[in-house]
Amino acid sequence: MVRRALIGALGLFTLGLSGCPCDSGYPDLFYDGLQEVCSGVPCGWTVAAGDVASVATFHSGERGLQLAVGGDVSRALPELRVPGDGMISLLVDCDAQTTLVVEVDGASVVPAGTSDESVDVTLVARREPEPGEGLGGVIPRLDLPLTDPTIEGEPPTIDAVRLRVYVEGPGACVIDEIHIVSGTMVQCFG
Repeated sequence: MVRRALIGALGLFTLGLSGCPCDSGYPDLFYDGLQEVCSGVPCGWTVAAGDVASVATFHSGERGLQLAVGGDVSRALPELRVPGDGMISLLVDCDAQTTLVVEVDGASVVPAGTSDESVDVTLVARREPEPGEGLGGVIPRLDLPLTDPTIEGEPPTIDAVRLRVYVEGPGACVIDEIHIVSGTMVQCFG
């Protein structure tokens, strides 16, 4: 009887965790699972340059975005406010020669009651290669902070309008999913 109760409790606990809407512990502001394909790339994305394609990913039955040799894509964002502690959270597999760069373009949020004007801002997150990496390894979730390379300290809150992803180097990266998240961690109990 006690064993049956413990198994039932464990099952409910597992179901509660699987229903968690915040896998990384950070609240999603934007999510793209890259599953739908339009003209050879995930729907909503525009190829600017290089070798870019929708491909099968490391998750069985799922699709993602592959960028290789100068691959550069972007997409419009829905109305989205990204706080100064915002991050890019993604599942990505890159080889040892390739840097993945993610940019979020927008305009700084002007505090109410000030005479300041909004200015254009590009926040940047970089995933640098590590020695010995190769496509097909263990894929961890990466949480990369968004920074403003033109200033020191925390970047401003922005009203984001565009997301751009590109690679630097001779290799390739495959992205399974991409999120823009708030950098404020939350406890998620289902």
